[in-house]
Amino acid sequence: MTEQRNAGTPGASSDSLRSGVGTMKGQFDAAADKAKDKIDSVREPVADRLRGAADVIRDKGGSLPGGASVANATQGAADRLETTADYIESHSAKEMVADLMDLVKQHPTQSLLIAGALGFLIARAFRSRD
Repeated sequence: MTEQRNAGTPGASSDSLRSGVGTMKGQFDAAADKAKDKIDSVREPVADRLRGAADVIRDKGGSLPGGASVANATQGAADRLETTADYIESHSAKEMVADLMDLVKQHPTQSLLIAGALGFLIARAFRSRD
């Protein structure tokens, strides 16, 4: 008698689970598309700000004490900001995610260490102050 009562349950549970997973996947895909659209909409302003920061570093870097080594360091930092701005401007969110995934595959240990450190810092930032 117990077998008859439970006979229909696995199929119903399985269908319900598939439906729930399908709904969650749809919601995740919609959220991912929205995030990509948002990233794509702010790429140009972010690139412009990075270029502005590079210009400020170049302008102020020569007047810092420390001589040629400081000037070279500030020039290098400005060049990296400029390169980052070019990359952000010329790549879509989808391309950036693909590049990030390739980087993670090439350097899995370093990626895990960075992810752990970022997770720690984010958790610490949101920790309640007791």
